[in-house]
Amino acid sequence: MSTASVNLTRLRKLLGESAASTLIHAPLDRIVTKHQFHEPNAISFMFLFGTIIDKSTGRSEEVWILFYPPAENNGAAVVEFHAYDAASNTSIRFEKQNICTMITEVAPAFKTPKRSSKAKYEALAKYYFLEKLASMESQEGGAVELQAEVFLSQTLLDALKTVCIEFKKHAESQIPTRESRSLSATLIGDPDRVAQLLSAAPEPGTPFVKLPPHLALRPRAETFHADKIDVLVDLRIKEAEIDAATEDAKKELSKLQEARAELQRELQKLEQGLENNREDKMKIVAQREEFLKGMSLVDVFDLGSEVERTRPEKRQRLT
Repeated sequence: MSTASVNLTRLRKLLGESAASTLIHAPLDRIVTKHQFHEPNAISFMFLFGTIIDKSTGRSEEVWILFYPPAENNGAAVVEFHAYDAASNTSIRFEKQNICTMITEVAPAFKTPKRSSKAKYEALAKYYFLEKLASMESQEGGAVELQAEVFLSQTLLDALKTVCIEFKKHAESQIPTRESRSLSATLIGDPDRVAQLLSAAPEPGTPFVKLPPHLALRPRAETFHADKIDVLVDLRIKEAEIDAATEDAKKELSKLQEARAELQRELQKLEQGLENNREDKMKIVAQREEFLKGMSLVDVFDLGSEVERTRPEKRQRLT
């Protein structure tokens, strides 16, 4: 079994049977793939994530997702967002923390039915890459680009579970229910029933229409439970994102504190040097006054002239 297939099996097992069954609702078939040669540490292909507007030129640029596999088992796989300029043969990497606000149009494979988030995008991308790699490896003579097991964090699992449930519910909402189809057929064949329903229109100021009992929607406990799960998962994802941002801020703060301590040491060293120079200058002034003590102004002038004549490198006046 290929390494990518092993990772997919582990992923489904960690998700659990119920959540793993929702993976089929992720729009894997809408992925746009392209070979990449800019990043040697990433695998040889990338996925289209969407487009972004270049504010300096006003042009629309494509944003692609790259996959960097781990070097050893249970290492972290990394996905990054890049844009490429074919004219200059250069690439630009976008900060993942800001990708949700920077992207202008999201590609169909990554367009989530509900609120977007960095965690959802990363989870979908890693799942898509594993599926694509497993498919490539299963072919005769297919390349094996993933050599190690990927670390699957709880944040990734929660985000993937959430977004696939969203895809599933969205797909189900597009299919008319048996009750609605039956009602439509009844109304088409029964003009009197249409008139009866139309006569039930609300009076001005009435906030809603009370439907007949057999048409009223009945709450489903399982739907309410699933909604609660979605809320809790979203909260966990937000909490994980905040924890990650906090950890980054702590690291940056530690660096700045170290830099501040180093600057403080340099400042103290400079201040001590200035103090030493001031003391040395005062000693020189005192020594000169002691040396010239008792000499007349004429003698001092003659001595200064002789110093300037015989030692031009020392032209400081003896006053």
